[in-house]
Amino acid sequence: MPPVSHTWQPIEAPADPGLLAVPELRAFEELWRRERESLRDQGAIKAFNERMARWWAIETGIIERLYEVSEGLTLQLVEKGFEASLIPHGESSIPAEELVAILRDHRESLDVVMDIVGGTRPLTPGWIKELHALLTRHQPTTDAVDSQGRWIKVPLLRGAWKERPNNPLSLSDGTVFEYCPPEHVASEMDRLVEIYNALPALPEVRAAWLHHAFTQIHPFQDGNGRVARALASVDFIKAGLFPMLVRRTERDRYIDTLRAADGGDLRPLVAYFASVQQALLRRAISEAEGAIDAKSGLANVLAAAAQKRVRRIEASATERKILRDRMAVLMGEAQAVLHAVGGEVKKQVQGITVQPVRRADVGTRHYFRDQLVKIGEVHGYWVDLNEYRDWVRLQLRDGGVTDIVVACHLIGNPSPGAGVAVVFVEHRDKDESAGTHAPMTAAAEPLMLLADEDEQAQRRRFLIWLEQARNTALAQWTKFL
Repeated sequence: MPPVSHTWQPIEAPADPGLLAVPELRAFEELWRRERESLRDQGAIKAFNERMARWWAIETGIIERLYEVSEGLTLQLVEKGFEASLIPHGESSIPAEELVAILRDHRESLDVVMDIVGGTRPLTPGWIKELHALLTRHQPTTDAVDSQGRWIKVPLLRGAWKERPNNPLSLSDGTVFEYCPPEHVASEMDRLVEIYNALPALPEVRAAWLHHAFTQIHPFQDGNGRVARALASVDFIKAGLFPMLVRRTERDRYIDTLRAADGGDLRPLVAYFASVQQALLRRAISEAEGAIDAKSGLANVLAAAAQKRVRRIEASATERKILRDRMAVLMGEAQAVLHAVGGEVKKQVQGITVQPVRRADVGTRHYFRDQLVKIGEVHGYWVDLNEYRDWVRLQLRDGGVTDIVVACHLIGNPSPGAGVAVVFVEHRDKDESAGTHAPMTAAAEPLMLLADEDEQAQRRRFLIWLEQARNTALAQWTKFL
């Protein structure tokens, strides 16, 4: 028998769910509620939600390595829908018709989730079996190991608890990770629902606990990851937010947070789930109003333009002012941090010239426009260039020139009182002239800032983020030495 790296234990409720909560998520929920209610075109909200559902349907299978789909084809399918005619040869690892059938099953599962969200069905073990049967409807087989240790295809049990252990063997060290034994699955799933129903109404905590506890049981022969991510979507959608979308580029981070939860620490998984919602909210604020269609006629285009001006002048004006004032304070904090960094570099690294930290003023506030727009494009949000923005720059010279820039600006079209902080690094060699260069983002992702959030909590969150971003930026700089 191979050694065991993780021994199965019956699931337990989190000791203190309130301590796991991410307070800023309450502000995110409130802002998106206001945005949904104020948007002129509610059809744009429905269209955005449908695109998010398609994106979830694609990525949830990629995470499980059911298929491979290129980024370009993903964008096509998200925008235009799941049609085999959209899939060129070689853009998917499985035949087009098979891929479309699976994707439609995944997409339909979110409609089933809405039965729970809307209260027409309770979350029960029986409902979870139905969800599994739907998600795997076009998956006839799964992989298994025979008595001689060979991988073979076996029929998939749809909508039924597993009949044999499905403990994975680690290829790296030959150890086994134990899931719930088949004979205990039914009672553990009853316990899962009982604990879940008793948890407080904190969507990020409920979603993370439910996802992890379900994966600890691993009740199905295959398809457990897809079911877990559908279950994790329930509370976020109920709170007015978005499905739990794990992108292929985040698979390693996702797995790492699950491993931390395996070790008894649920906080990284809760924080990761909250960060996914933050990223989707950034995108939603910028996209949900929809683009003005030039084909709709001059009168409609001008009416849309007039409405947009009204929203910019009136809507959320108070929130935008609050956030502008807060951002100015946060950029003062960033200025002090970069000044301290410059002092440490000067003290500890020979041959480096450290320029005085520079901050935007009336004449230079427009600097780094292209870089900020590029970062926004990468992360899927609209940079509101008509509103306040600020930056602080530390410049290090060692023959070449490296700029470490922290910037804050509002987002949305127009902004509803939401903004981001970003960090990027630019470098040019000594024989290159100054000019526009593609930025390298040094933080994991932009930090979202809302007027609704408690100011002191926001400041603490900003300083924690800035410390990480500072370290990553300096690590980028060392590559140029």
